[in-house]
Amino acid sequence: MNDGAPRGIILIAVAVVIGLILLSSGLDDSEPINADAADADTGNVAPGETDTTETVPVTDGFTPTDIPVVVANGSGVSGAAGSVTELLVASGYNPGAPTDTNVPTSETALDTVYYITVPESFEAQARQVAEDLGLPVESVLEMPATLPVAPEDLGLAAVLVVLGSSPGGLATTAAGATPGTVAG
Repeated sequence: MNDGAPRGIILIAVAVVIGLILLSSGLDDSEPINADAADADTGNVAPGETDTTETVPVTDGFTPTDIPVVVANGSGVSGAAGSVTELLVASGYNPGAPTDTNVPTSETALDTVYYITVPESFEAQARQVAEDLGLPVESVLEMPATLPVAPEDLGLAAVLVVLGSSPGGLATTAAGATPGTVAG
């Protein structure tokens, strides 16, 4: 047996470990912490100076325009999805065209914000949409296996807001929403 073989195997193993360490640190796309920015955000202002830092909400690295969202009307209130879509636009979103659900109004009592999980989870984005619409966190749910809208209406959206028929919900409080049989 060759006496150098065990040493060669050990050297290869060490090289692989070092390579993995270097590779993993090379793929780290997180940004380093800027000490100056962190110090400026402490709220410590010298006497006689004005704090000019602006508080910006943290949204896990995405902005409303990054969230592919569609509003579907399941309320029976004509124009409600269009009105809520306009609310999203006013909040900085770029939503898809409003649509109707394919679920009976009696089965869509509550406003719900659904999110897809494949190829990645959009739960954080759905929570942001719910918050911006004034909906409770309990209204955010994983997209059901049976879509509440036609697939072509959902398109590439990862977040779907379904307007429910409960009094006081988004559909009945959206500006310009009037009772009717045609959703939209």
